[in-house]
Amino acid sequence: MLKTAYTTNQLNLTQKEEQKLWPVYNSYFAEIKQSRLSNLNDEVAYEEKVVEIRKKYKGDFKRILFGDDRVNRLFIAEKNFHDLLSREQQRRNGKRQGGP
Repeated sequence: MLKTAYTTNQLNLTQKEEQKLWPVYNSYFAEIKQSRLSNLNDEVAYEEKVVEIRKKYKGDFKRILFGDDRVNRLFIAEKNFHDLLSREQQRRNGKRQGGP
């Protein structure tokens, strides 16, 4: 839910775009997740599969978001959201361990 709100805000999606994007994005993300599970011990294979999946869905995203620029912003927003979550987790773990 937070990811959806964050990405919607970052891309300034219209309601119509949201309705079209999220079902496609959920399929895309399910494939990414499955790739992670299939390649737990092979980071290179996982990264290669992610690139393949992004290429596969790029056309669908482009039709919904009307351009390469917004598709790229979608992938950047996804990365930035994961970075935010990682930093928050590190911050919380630091507090638990008596850190600043």
